[in-house]
Amino acid sequence: ASTKRAMTTSFGSASFAGFLIAIINILEEVVYYALDSDSTIVNIIALIAMCVLACIRCCVDTIARNALIYCATFGIPFLEGCRRWLELDTSKFIGTIVNNVIISSALNLHLFAFTFGAALIGLGIGYGIGKGDAFTMVLMFFACSIYFLLLFDLLNEPLITLADTLFVCFAECPQILKIQNNELYEKFVAVYGDELGRHL
Repeated sequence: ASTKRAMTTSFGSASFAGFLIAIINILEEVVYYALDSDSTIVNIIALIAMCVLACIRCCVDTIARNALIYCATFGIPFLEGCRRWLELDTSKFIGTIVNNVIISSALNLHLFAFTFGAALIGLGIGYGIGKGDAFTMVLMFFACSIYFLLLFDLLNEPLITLADTLFVCFAECPQILKIQNNELYEKFVAVYGDELGRHL
């Protein structure tokens, strides 16, 4: 249902979020070209603008991502999704939302660790295939690391989105999770029990 909604009634919301990101991209390009100026003052202003735009991008990315989860899950407009997420983030348990940062960081660490492991496996395969030939070993080293990097990257984004969606839905309607999956609900309560008691 969420996928159907995202491709139909909420498609405009996703387009609007993309439009906001595109505006930031254009502004970053303008500032980037301004850095080529011979004027020191212009360069300083451009650097300040780059820092400001980086902060704005971070905020817009986070808000848009979670607002689009609201749009796809509950079928509401983009601005209403932004409002509800900001309300959730500020007035309810912020620790739940911070978890998407933790999960994203953990997955990125795993990405590098497993890619390095895959590269070493590729090195071993290259040694076995090429009978010690350096070219085969190097080729398999890079082939396995790039293959695993692409594979993990394909899995990374859906996992983060699933985690974000689960946290948002739990923050909005924890009782529904209790009805549908009490075991998972109890695990959430064990971690976020204080926040639940404070905001329910």
